[in-house]
Amino acid sequence: MSPASRDDPTQVAHVDAVLGRGRHIGPYTLLSELGRGGMGIVYRAWHESLKRHCAVKVLGGMPSARLRERFVLEGQAAARLGKHPHIVQVFDAGEADDTAYIAMELVDGTPLDALLAARGRIPEAEAIAIGRKVAMALGHAHQCGIVHRDMKPGNVIVDQDGEPLILDFGLAKDLGVADSALSVAGNIIGTPNYMPPEQADASRGSVDQRSDVYSLGATLYHALSGEMPFQAPRVVDTIVQVLSRQPPRLRPAAPVSRDLEAVVLRAMEKQPRDRYQTALEVADDLARVAAGDAPKARAVGPVGRAWRRMRRRPGLVAVALLLVLSAVAATAWVVLQRNEADRLWSQAYDRVAHATASEAGGLLEPAFPLVREMGALARAGLLAVSDPDTLARELAPRIVYRDRLSWLSYSDASGRFTGATRPAGQEHLLLNRSWLDADGVGHLKEERFLEHGEQELLREVTPWDYDPRTKPFYATAAGSEEPIWVGPYPFNAGEGYGITLAYALRDRAGVRGVFTADYRLEAISRFLAGLDLGEGGRALLLAGDGTIIARSDGDASGSEDPVVARALTLVDLKSLAPGHARAVEVEGAAGVVDVVALERFEVEGGLSWACVVIVPRATIRGDVDRVAGLLGLLGLALIGALLLATGFFAVRRRITAKRGRARAKRRYSGV
Repeated sequence: MSPASRDDPTQVAHVDAVLGRGRHIGPYTLLSELGRGGMGIVYRAWHESLKRHCAVKVLGGMPSARLRERFVLEGQAAARLGKHPHIVQVFDAGEADDTAYIAMELVDGTPLDALLAARGRIPEAEAIAIGRKVAMALGHAHQCGIVHRDMKPGNVIVDQDGEPLILDFGLAKDLGVADSALSVAGNIIGTPNYMPPEQADASRGSVDQRSDVYSLGATLYHALSGEMPFQAPRVVDTIVQVLSRQPPRLRPAAPVSRDLEAVVLRAMEKQPRDRYQTALEVADDLARVAAGDAPKARAVGPVGRAWRRMRRRPGLVAVALLLVLSAVAATAWVVLQRNEADRLWSQAYDRVAHATASEAGGLLEPAFPLVREMGALARAGLLAVSDPDTLARELAPRIVYRDRLSWLSYSDASGRFTGATRPAGQEHLLLNRSWLDADGVGHLKEERFLEHGEQELLREVTPWDYDPRTKPFYATAAGSEEPIWVGPYPFNAGEGYGITLAYALRDRAGVRGVFTADYRLEAISRFLAGLDLGEGGRALLLAGDGTIIARSDGDASGSEDPVVARALTLVDLKSLAPGHARAVEVEGAAGVVDVVALERFEVEGGLSWACVVIVPRATIRGDVDRVAGLLGLLGLALIGALLLATGFFAVRRRITAKRGRARAKRRYSGV
């Protein structure tokens, strides 16, 4: 990237005729027009104070004050991207004399569309190098919450060093705010030949980072084939093609490898969910293609994957055959000897695992619509969050018919707490309100909520040492746009564990307060205790870190189980795929061998828990212990072989990928 020249701006002869020779916009003197498009005109400009050249884009036509404001805001959003080696930096955005402008870095280079017009198409290696760097730049923008919305060859400039840079974030969308007037004023924003269906037709969904992934794929398509993926004499006909047709395949008309074609077509899938979900995934697959490895985009089936690995690693064929023979032998023994054991195991484990997941979801997931409803009502002014007495009476009906809900509360930014709770073993609800006075002294007022809405004062306490803003739930909710779980944590003495769903109520100034819905997990313990697990069997529920939060044989508060502790040294909970079980045998006291099965499941809101079933081996296998011992040896041998093979393949893949990335870095470092 060459530095800005130091030409005297008075020597520039041509200045845009509309704005007038030497017209000043803020601190900039417009020198000459660099280009124009649907949204405005770009000028070469001189910054008076900094004594440097830059590019200044002004909003064309006669825009309204609202459009000028949004144009500046979107420029300011793009400025958040900061300095990136493959993004033209935005320096400034503002408005002067009713003219909105965005000032950006001036790059000495050639737009990619001009290169394609001169060369037709570019070689695969060069396209991969450009595409990978552009994808990494888009990934940076997306991580900053910015979507470009007009990714195309004309918005990629290749500088004098051969490095691509993305320019013109003037149509960028801030993912943290609603669509601006620039986006929804009745016009289609972007370039139809490269835009995704959801950008051409808003009814198909909102624009997000996957929209840029599509446009990047279309840009690569043009670079590799020399033709735009969709084009027609009229814009409307082009949009119809975008919405209704698949892009023509690149091969065999263009000299493109199958792997690279798969990457481009995956990026251009009509449905956002079928594309790469991030631009960084595109960059990763392009690096794989450059290194000669298969991209993830290729739909290779199990047989194809096995065949490819066998061709790459012929020395492992013997290991694979050994695994197949071991599996056949183990299957024969299972069919002949373990029908009864399988039935008992299914009763002791499958039912518990799936039922526990359903029970946990049924307990906790109704909290999401509840807190979202309260947030929506509060934003609409229909829930009196600023009046604690009224709010307490409005919270009570929402908890009275939800017998599993322990607390429902609202804490505001001033430290005021208003909540309704159902104490364990009590018939009536309690209403709690606490606040801090001007001197910082805390006060508590607690009432019993009786039938027909009557309230009985139980106590008033001063001073009261409670500030909800200092509690973990408040800070956690403030950092999330969506409801988020806090915990599990020990609830109260003798009441097991609890968990809180927290949801921040926001306005333009920030967080107004936090709604919370609290649950005692003892309900799951009671559920587990009611299951028939056979003699000596028990079931437990584990948090993601292995903490026991519910169990069938007693209170989970602070409890430990030596069998579970031993099993967790053999099985990594985080490595378990949800819905897939892992069973191990653990020898406990007095030589008793327990079969421990673990299965991880997920609950809405990001909770990842595991159900554990522990059954003595003698209970499962009964009189077939001798046969079961043989099958156990075969099973352990098979598991060991599978683990060995899996680990070997994983290590080999990592080494191959690392070498491929190093080769690609050396090969394309000068492009």
